[in-house]
Amino acid sequence: YREAKITRLFQPTLSGNGKAVMIVNISPCRKDLDETVHALKYSSVAREVVNIATAASPRTKRKVQLPGTDGGGISTMQQALSEIQNLSMQLSEAKEALSTMEVQVRQDLSKQWATSLKSLQTSMLQHYEEQEECTAQWYARKAELHERRLEDMKQALALKMEENQSKQDCSMA
Repeated sequence: YREAKITRLFQPTLSGNGKAVMIVNISPCRKDLDETVHALKYSSVAREVVNIATAASPRTKRKVQLPGTDGGGISTMQQALSEIQNLSMQLSEAKEALSTMEVQVRQDLSKQWATSLKSLQTSMLQHYEEQEECTAQWYARKAELHERRLEDMKQALALKMEENQSKQDCSMA
């Protein structure tokens, strides 16, 4: 049987130990003609399926043999059940170990990411400080150039004023 909920639900019926009734829903609408025809065909085929019940005697011990063993494997149902319990315990231990390992891996990755982000943050801060220093130097240089230009303009203005003064003195004399 497939591992589906509906298969598990109908497992006794499908194995022949129960009764099943099939109800086919059809539609008189012309648009549903294809679906109605398919439903009727399926029901006519399914009606001819006969499932014969097979009842196992509870008094006899069944022998269970795993595939790949040559008779030296599990011999009774009780041994099979104990083997299943043993394997279930191993599975739960493996799941727990896997969960622990996953937590450890997540913690390691978190630490690596934190370290990487801290390094990136330090690098960005250093770059920002360098940019700030370069900008400060640029503004200082610009201010120095403006001061020189201002001094040059003052000197030029002073010379012009002296020239104008000397021209006025000459024209008055």
